[in-house]
Amino acid sequence: MDSAACVEEVLSSFEAHQIQLVEWGNHLLRRLGYPAVTSDLVYLVPDMQLSRACQIATAKRLRLVRRDQYLPSYASDFANVGFYFLLNDYSPHDYLSRRLILLPMSWTGLNSDELSLIPVTGDTPPPPGNVLTVSRAATCAAFVRMAAREHRGNDARGIHISDLSKVLTYGLFDMSYEGDYMEFKADDEPETEAERLERERAVDEIRRWSWRDDESWIGDALKVIVVGKAKYEDLPYR
Repeated sequence: MDSAACVEEVLSSFEAHQIQLVEWGNHLLRRLGYPAVTSDLVYLVPDMQLSRACQIATAKRLRLVRRDQYLPSYASDFANVGFYFLLNDYSPHDYLSRRLILLPMSWTGLNSDELSLIPVTGDTPPPPGNVLTVSRAATCAAFVRMAAREHRGNDARGIHISDLSKVLTYGLFDMSYEGDYMEFKADDEPETEAERLERERAVDEIRRWSWRDDESWIGDALKVIVVGKAKYEDLPYR
């Protein structure tokens, strides 16, 4: 099975059947600035279309993978949601295996009005019209919302918080030094003027984000975190 051809065929079929797909997982993290590496394709699908999407994937001869056939790595693994299909002939345990992962959009709590078209850039072909993406603000709100549903210390919550920190850190702060040699400051060393200004810019950016009427507390919590007065682990939990 040729993975690239398989992906093109199944995505074209989704588009032909008007199945809406929403970027999620590492591809969304990459779009939001985090240098994630993955071969898996992860999409959110409106709940009413999820069954039909799975039927299309099966009709395209993609093999449905059971939970006991692979090692859990995504938050959806630990939350026991979604459907996983193999896109190549490798064993699900093989690091070369590639999967198509379809998740119910209701799991994230996202609304359709929080979705947007994928920006078209000069060096990439235009994406299919049925594939949408999520803004940084809506993604952060979803991660906080999902983390708050989980018990403190469980694996799914840990992954949600980790993804949240990636989106905030790489989207709001200069991470160009990562991978280079750097000296870590002592805990009692005062913040530099450049660091203070960077935190202020991060807070200003979060202030510009829009929140649902009952979720303005999420913005308040994120502002406290980026200025270093709270930890991600302090976010609400069940």
